[in-house]
Amino acid sequence: MRFIFTGIFAQTGASMHKKPYLEEKICCVCQRPFAWRKKWCLVWDEVKYCSQACRRQRQGNRNNHQAPSAK
Repeated sequence: MRFIFTGIFAQTGASMHKKPYLEEKICCVCQRPFAWRKKWCLVWDEVKYCSQACRRQRQGNRNNHQAPSAK
């Protein structure tokens, strides 16, 4: 049996999974926008990076740019 979706999304061409109402931020490293995720609900104000890769890249840059210690 084949089901044909004829709801409002099929008529407008919009995707059922688009969520334009979610809050967005700009990643500090890659400057790309990223949207709110449920796992960040308690710490959204503290989120700065879009991914673990960006977090690691940022931490690596901090270590590379430290001034050499004077001996």
